[in-house]
Amino acid sequence: MSDIWPVCSEFSKLWAVDDSSSAIIIGGKQKSPNSAFKIQNVPVEEHTYKVTTSYGTVGTTPPQPLVTNDESKTLVVQFVKADDATKATTVGESHMAQRKY
Repeated sequence: MSDIWPVCSEFSKLWAVDDSSSAIIIGGKQKSPNSAFKIQNVPVEEHTYKVTTSYGTVGTTPPQPLVTNDESKTLVVQFVKADDATKATTVGESHMAQRKY
C-alpha cells in the first residue's frame, strides 16, 4: 500500500489519453507516450499554466477531462507560492478551538 495514495492502491495513479475517444483516463503507464503530460506557461496571466500532451491540450467537458483543440475548454491551472497559500489560509487559534473533528 502506498503512503501517498493509501486509499486506492490497486489503481494506477497516472493519467493516460484514451486513443479511441481523446478522454483523459486513469490507468497510464510510466514512459508510455499516451501518459506523457507537460505543464506549459499561458502568457495571458502570471503563474497561469495549461496541461498538454503530444495529442493536444487538456481541456474539460464536465465531468470528463479530455484532449481538445477548443481553447474555451482548456484546463487552466494557477500555482500559488506555498508561503502565500499558508498565510492566506491560516486560521487563528481561537477559530481552531471552535472546530471539532
